[in-house]
Parts: sequence; structure tokens; C-alpha cells
Amino acid sequence: MKTGHTPESSNNITRPQAPSLVILAAGLARRYGGIKPLAPVGCNGDAIIDFAGRNASIAGFGKIVVIVRRAIYSTIKYHIRRCWPSSLEVAYVLQDADSTLSPNQSIPLGTAHAVLMAQPYIEGPFGVVNADDIYGTESYQLLHAALSNQNNLSDESCHVLVGFHLSNTVITDKPVKRAVCSVTPANYLSGISERTVLRSKNGEFLASGGEGPEHLDGNEIVSVNMWGFQLSIFPVLERAMKLFYTQNPSSELDQSNGPVSDYAELLLPDVVSSMLKDESETPIRVLESRDMCIGVTHPDDLELVKRRMRELVAEGVYPEVLWR
Repeated sequence: MKTGHTPESSNNITRPQAPSLVILAAGLARRYGGIKPLAPVGCNGDAIIDFAGRNASIAGFGKIVVIVRRAIYSTIKYHIRRCWPSSLEVAYVLQDADSTLSPNQSIPLGTAHAVLMAQPYIEGPFGVVNADDIYGTESYQLLHAALSNQNNLSDESCHVLVGFHLSNTVITDKPVKRAVCSVTPANYLSGISERTVLRSKNGEFLASGGEGPEHLDGNEIVSVNMWGFQLSIFPVLERAMKLFYTQNPSSELDQSNGPVSDYAELLLPDVVSSMLKDESETPIRVLESRDMCIGVTHPDDLELVKRRMRELVAEGVYPEVLWR
């Protein structure tokens, strides 16, 4: 498969023993209406993506691979070069460069495709996070420890999902998409259902779509795209993309004459759900995080996120000056 990647590294420092981190920053942010990873939420205008770089660095991740689309590549790169320490090794990948069968396709094809695009830069176990979510320092440490096998997992070759409690991922009363997980007693992922969740004014969680009850108590484990993968994930993604192209001919992927809201994409939860049905695939261990996962979905969320980040600074979770 032709990847069409654009390699670019900020420096020549390499730490081959440390897991890499892939940051997914190519999303269109249709509901937000701007470059969501650069939304200023910190006390000094720090962007959401800055917290990913800072937390990954503290946890011990090595190379950081940022997946972007062509339209925002220069802006994202400029921000990172200006704000992040030069000691961090950062590579950039254009997800929408020669990435489909259609020459007119300029829209990324989803999170599963984004991870596949990072393959040329990955040499061992690696993490995956969204660029528009703030997961918390301890969550990154959990992920890094698992990928480095520092927590003595019985199956060190498994994939990893860092799961969050639903109540720790919803900060507004607007509907959000959440992948609700089913977990075995041995802490392996057995199912995943994409649902629309709404928190009512009385604190109750109402869910629609997917499979499961309508009323949720907030303790459910959900995925917000914080993954740890072994190299065995890439053949799985390649097969999934081949099937995706078969089911979505190039004429349907051509966005030159169609609305953005109707474009086809392949998402990581969809690929994972298919994996779980095949016992020959690498299992996925679920690590439970007690952190909050804070993100911006709607424009009105921005002030709420800023307020919450100021509270976390006051509580000592984050320093007032992010990069010391």
C-alpha cells in the first residue's frame, strides 16, 4: 500500500529503547469548527496538544509521531517547534497525502488509517492518543509502563487499552460519543460499543445507539482512544484498509462533489471490534485509569475546559508554567 508519508524530524536525538507515541491530530473538528489540538486551555494559553507532549515526555516516551492533514500541517508544526522543548524528537506524517485511491480525496480516512500511516516511523511497541484530549499524567505512565512491560504483565505481547470511567470523561451536558467497553474478569477487552452519551442535569447518564442499557451509572469503562499496540497491529490495519477500499470505491471517497459530513472513514474501535471476534488475534489488556479525560467537542466547551485546567493547576496536578 502506498503510504504517501512525509517524514520530518525536529532533531537527531533517538531513544530506541523507549516506546514511541502517535498523536492523532488530523481530525476535521466539524463540531468545534477550528484546529482543536491548538485550542488554548492552559493558564498561559497552552494548547491541548501541549499537554500530550508534556505528559508523554514525563512518562518516558521517546519519539513522538504527529499525524496531521495537509491543511493544518504548517500551523501544527510551527506551534510545536515554538512551544515544545527541542530535546523532544518529533516526526510529522501527512495522513491525506496520496492516501486513497482517489486523487481528489483530501479528507483523512479515520483513526485506523492514521495509525497505519505511522508505520514507517515505528520500530517497537507504541502508544496512540488523540491530540484533542487531555488524558492525565498517570494515564501516560500506565501506558508507558505496560509497553515497557514494567508492570510484569502475564502476556507482555498483548495490546493495551487505557480505559477511563465514563463519569471522568464527560464535563458538559451536551451529547458526546463514547466507546463503552466490556471487560473480562482477567481484565481483557471482550467488546466495545460506540454510543452517544448525555449527562442530564441530575447527574444521570443516558446512552443511545450501539448495544447496552439506556441508563448508565458513570462507572462504566470507556475508550477515548488511548491505546498501546505491538507491531502485530499493522497487518491487521492493512487488511482492514483493503476491505475498506473494497467496500468504498474511489468514486465514493472523492469529496470534490459531496458534503464533508458524508465521507467514509475507518475508525480504530471498528477494527478492534473485528479483532475481538478472532481468537487468533493479539489480545487487548485493559488498564483502568482514575484520571479525568478532558476534551473539547463543542465550541461552548472551551471555557469549561479552561476552568477545569485552572482547577487542576490549583490542585497541583499541573504546573502553572507547563514547560519548565
